[in-house]
Amino acid sequence: MATLCRLPLTGTFVFSGFVKIVDPQGMCHKLEAYALAMGQTFTDSDLAVRFAAGCIGVFEFVLGIYILLGIRRKLTTRLAFLFMAAMTALTVWIYLKNPVPDCGCFGEAVVLTNGQTLAKNIVLLLCSLFLTRYPLYLHRLISERNQWVISIYAWVYAAGVCYASFRNLPVLEFTPYTVGADLRGAVEGTAKTDDGGISPLANFYLNTPQGDDCTFEVLADTSWQFLLIAPNCATADDGCCDRINSLYDYCVDKGYAFCMATASAPQDIYNWIDRTGAAYPILLADETELKSAVRANPGLMLLHNGRIAAKWSNNNLPEYRDEDDIATNVPTSSTSPLTRMLLWFIVPLIIIIFLDGLWVGSKYYKRYKLRKRIFSKQQNPKQ
Repeated sequence: MATLCRLPLTGTFVFSGFVKIVDPQGMCHKLEAYALAMGQTFTDSDLAVRFAAGCIGVFEFVLGIYILLGIRRKLTTRLAFLFMAAMTALTVWIYLKNPVPDCGCFGEAVVLTNGQTLAKNIVLLLCSLFLTRYPLYLHRLISERNQWVISIYAWVYAAGVCYASFRNLPVLEFTPYTVGADLRGAVEGTAKTDDGGISPLANFYLNTPQGDDCTFEVLADTSWQFLLIAPNCATADDGCCDRINSLYDYCVDKGYAFCMATASAPQDIYNWIDRTGAAYPILLADETELKSAVRANPGLMLLHNGRIAAKWSNNNLPEYRDEDDIATNVPTSSTSPLTRMLLWFIVPLIIIIFLDGLWVGSKYYKRYKLRKRIFSKQQNPKQ
């Protein structure tokens, strides 16, 4: 029974925490939606919201690892029960009032209805209640003496991934705007997918300040073009404006298109131009789509032939010199981000557990040899 309760709790906490730490800004957007539903004025750029989003993801991930390995069983099971009790109460409210269409427990990796989320949380609450009642049924997979090694590594790993994703871009992309996505194909015609469904990119549009739709005109460019994404100019980081302006000058010299997409009010746009000296064209788009397109404010998207070729955050914008060619400077990687992340966590985890098993085994072997000698002397006292 303990195993039946352990597996769903471990899987849910580890997966839910993982998708949050690799895309913490997405959790910030969800917390902003909750705040608006409750009549609060928090935004996804507030430090408190960013801190809360990071803490939730790190806590869930580490708690799942603790349950999996049986680390500090009494404390872990109690925390799991308290957490699930709070989340179940929250999802009851969401199910009854429907303030948000998706609770965001799995980010954008898996979208559940509010009813499905409530059912899931009730099952997990019952599992955590059983383990809280019988915590010692949760067998350890690592010795009590060495569990601190795994504990420290899990906290450092989760916090490090979360920080890197905040500072740059999500380590893993769960939105439809992944590198390689075809924006032009998604918005053409009826925006249907191959299986007849509506494309998740169907809501992407670009309008001129006068209200004219210029989406097809922009995406029809078969050359390289940069799209600066700034969902909210009022809260956008203007510390990178010199690099943005230099990149715009490079595009002008090379004949590449460069424009900015925002959902800001006219006054905020004028303030942005005044603060940064922006000379590039500014277009209007849907704020939700822009926040999904690049998890940064501002962020940069490189398009080629209507497809997303690369993305950057405001903290790592590219620099191009006159002799540089865009095609040879597009970031590439020989291994997938998921593979790298699994190798960085699972391999050390397996090594630590293996070494711990050898240490425990050597202790039992030494005890066995000692008992054997004692028994031998009792059987043959003259030896």
